[in-house]
Amino acid sequence: MATDERTAPPSRGPPSSLIYPLLRESPLFLVTDQPMDSGIGTYAQTLFRLLSPVLPKTTIVSLGYLAQDTSEGVWTPEGIRRSGTGWIAPVYRAWNNHVLKSIIPRTSLVHFCGVDYGPTSHFERPIATVHDHYLRLPAPGSLRTPRVVGRDIASIVDYLTLPRHILQCKAVIVPTNHVRDALLKHASVRSTVIHHWIDKARFMPRPKRDSRRILGLPERGVLLLNVSAGTSNKNFSLLERLVRILPSGYLFVKVGSPLKVESDRVRNIPRLDAQAYPLLFNACDVYVHASTEEGFGRPLLESMGSLLPVVSLRTDVSVEVLGGAGIMVPRRATQQDLLLAVRSLEDGGVAEEVAEQIKQRCLAFSEESARKAYVALYSRAFEEQS
Repeated sequence: MATDERTAPPSRGPPSSLIYPLLRESPLFLVTDQPMDSGIGTYAQTLFRLLSPVLPKTTIVSLGYLAQDTSEGVWTPEGIRRSGTGWIAPVYRAWNNHVLKSIIPRTSLVHFCGVDYGPTSHFERPIATVHDHYLRLPAPGSLRTPRVVGRDIASIVDYLTLPRHILQCKAVIVPTNHVRDALLKHASVRSTVIHHWIDKARFMPRPKRDSRRILGLPERGVLLLNVSAGTSNKNFSLLERLVRILPSGYLFVKVGSPLKVESDRVRNIPRLDAQAYPLLFNACDVYVHASTEEGFGRPLLESMGSLLPVVSLRTDVSVEVLGGAGIMVPRRATQQDLLLAVRSLEDGGVAEEVAEQIKQRCLAFSEESARKAYVALYSRAFEEQS
């Protein structure tokens, strides 16, 4: 895990070693408008656990629109409005941003974890994490699911408005070099790369049989796993075609938005609680990553931490995250290509080699390196205001 020093803000004022005691005593607000079981919500929670030992005044401010969040470290301010998706969501977003600006002092250190960066202009030293930056157009197949189309349209709006919101931030964090380059090219925004990290307290090797029993999954057979929402970049059509050709003894475990295919070889699981979720990566045999575009792909790290082999489309991000610790197929792979890659792991020699590559690759995503990188970045933002 490394930061990109070429784009890091220059250090000014006293050395960070003198600023750090002040930073420890300053409240840090991690703001997100996403549910805690979403990818961005998970990022906010994982960041909270990463920073709490050294920055004890860290709090997650939840502006999500779906349900009351009771997760560790989460504060839902009084007056926040909850709603579903649809045309009224922007109205609730505007109201919640108004509440946020009325309760957190302008001089506070506020880290916007995503997706809405509109309130950054209100604060004197905002920081933002941008998880991806690409124009996501609705896929033809998603027209059958209005909710997915709505998400993709909202993504287009966020893509167009993002630059003006984050240009005033004291620092912008991105999870990969791919996102850094896209942000610089399409939005003229410089950023600091801090890779995500493996949460070793949650994602680790465990007995497969025990994990399957706890989750109620078949004790026998080959289980394939995918965790994703239903947006167009997740490539559900390819996953559905894969399910249709799975041989006897295979089961595709789909967590999140369901695959719409009539087959006894798919098990759709809409959601799992936080304690059960990590067991998925111990219960299954292969993680299938079909995304065509991604900012990072957190399940890739969750798989590696659990020593679960990954079969992935070859994209800039999957190569950057996995390195050589995965089976890559072409970006335009067919379902037959995916199945051949999965079945290649039935060779004991291939499986053993991949397992060793995963162990080595995990070393690049340590919690300690990420913690130091975040504290250093926060210290620089603190200095600029001191």
